[in-house]
Amino acid sequence: MLLFAVLMILLPSIRTDELIHGTVSGKMFFFLYAMLFCGVLLILKTIFKSHIYIRFSILDGLLLIWAVYIISNGFFKQMPVSGRLLEFSGLTVFYIVLRNVEPSKYGILLIATVVGGAIQAIYGNLQLWGYYPSLHNQFRITGSFFNPGPFAGYLASVFSVALGIYMFKINPFPKINNVINRMGMRIFDKFQLAQWPVTSCIAGVTLMIMLLILLPSQSRAAWLAVIISSVVLFTIRYPVIQWTKKYSLFKRTAMLLLLCAIIGVCAYGLFRFKAESANGRVLIWKVTGTMIAEHPVFGTGFDRFKSFYMAKQANYFEQVSDSPEAMVADDTNYAFNEFLQHTAENGLIGLVLMIAILAAAFRVIAKPFNDLAWIAKAGIVGISVFAFFSYPAQILPIKMGLTLYLACLSSLAEQRTWQVQAVKYIPVKCALAVCLALVSIAGINCLNVARTAWENWNSAYRVYATGNYTDCLPYYEKAWPVLKTDGDYLTNYGKALSMAGEHGQAVKVLQQAALYYPNIVVYTALGDSYKALEKPVEAEQSYLEAWYMNPSRFFPKYLLAKLYDETGQTEKALATANELLNKEVKVESSAINEIKEEMGKILNKYKN
Repeated sequence: MLLFAVLMILLPSIRTDELIHGTVSGKMFFFLYAMLFCGVLLILKTIFKSHIYIRFSILDGLLLIWAVYIISNGFFKQMPVSGRLLEFSGLTVFYIVLRNVEPSKYGILLIATVVGGAIQAIYGNLQLWGYYPSLHNQFRITGSFFNPGPFAGYLASVFSVALGIYMFKINPFPKINNVINRMGMRIFDKFQLAQWPVTSCIAGVTLMIMLLILLPSQSRAAWLAVIISSVVLFTIRYPVIQWTKKYSLFKRTAMLLLLCAIIGVCAYGLFRFKAESANGRVLIWKVTGTMIAEHPVFGTGFDRFKSFYMAKQANYFEQVSDSPEAMVADDTNYAFNEFLQHTAENGLIGLVLMIAILAAAFRVIAKPFNDLAWIAKAGIVGISVFAFFSYPAQILPIKMGLTLYLACLSSLAEQRTWQVQAVKYIPVKCALAVCLALVSIAGINCLNVARTAWENWNSAYRVYATGNYTDCLPYYEKAWPVLKTDGDYLTNYGKALSMAGEHGQAVKVLQQAALYYPNIVVYTALGDSYKALEKPVEAEQSYLEAWYMNPSRFFPKYLLAKLYDETGQTEKALATANELLNKEVKVESSAINEIKEEMGKILNKYKN
């Protein structure tokens, strides 16, 4: 319990500069080492207990079926060994160990979750006021995350828990509250605070701090998650529905129409607030729909969304390259809707299992701990609403919170219990303990090897940023055995090889990268290497693929125009140069002005 409480408090704030993408990978490795230790403790406890009790609920069964399906389907679809897969393994251990926690103890973990959210909210406010630097050069607030979106999503996933603890006065530490009341009885009596547990006071302060930072985060998905999960809690805590029944049918209808009008106006306002971002997500959803249509039953496989998405976006714009939607297109790894992305990766079977899990969670009735159950349900509601417009399945602290809420509901649900006689003989127990030690050593070794690979990738990326393209290659080579199926790593490595002049090797690595994460950088680098290898046809195809992925970009067509000019394809060079000179600019920059100057030179060169 102590380890879990510390984990819920500290994990969101973990980041490191030693690993690539330290705000993500730092949390991941901290979590995996903790789960390895927890798994060892659980197995040791099981080995040396006299009796073992196995408890199983319907929610457990659905989660087991879903997990087995995800892994087996991903295996046949050649899923990559990625950070998401490692996190999935750690979350499975986390859930199993959580299921051994007594239902009455879940209040402690929920309080720890609120404390972790409070720390992040304070950190975000300090960034907003300029006391701490942001972790992204384009945003003032990020918390310990890589941009404001995941930061606000994490706070939204905790907000409903804090609100529930405040409203239902959850207090897993009654003795502490009694001591505090005796110490400051006069103050508590004067302000009528004796009835409020200290945990509710902590939750109330946390709510205020979160509201101060959620508004400037400008995350509409987080705002909606907070509003809807709060409405759920208020509806349960207070007799809102009963209150409306005392009015006539006409008044109730009028109130309903007014509510619908308010919701419609708010929805329109949220859309117009960042209309370009909203239109970009609509485009992503449309392209994701084509992926689902091609793989409707089993999907593309776990964590293989980005292996297909950009190629599908290129196919889409190849048909309608002059579409105004090109102005809102970009490189993307996520569907910005977890239900769509889950369907794209795991098919309709995966979607049905996900909906069944959510339905089973909301059907849980726990009379002794009903308040805890509703807090967990509100947490799931907040994450689900956020999931409609963002990517919480990519954010480990949010996934850890969701796992906690599901485990809490499963522990509070009706369960079947089996008692199993444990092993009695000491030599057998010792043998099992030795096997456990060997497995633990192997697990630690595997994590250390993976962490070293991430460190080498980080070292390579830093050396590359200084312009020493040849010097960074040994670091990339060291990371290859572990990260050879990671699309981001392969993109970085292939680009470095191309810049270093190792074009033959660059083509091999970039082709591998295109299997796991096709993107504009991969295809422009492929075009450069093919051009250096005097393969103009392949270079042209690569540049065109990069341009189709995002027709609003100038750089791929610029490289294509230079290729046509240098290979004597005059008509194509003139046509491409004219197109770039007359092309609408998405964001003005000095680079675009330089590109237009180059195109003007090409036109002047061939004007006669």
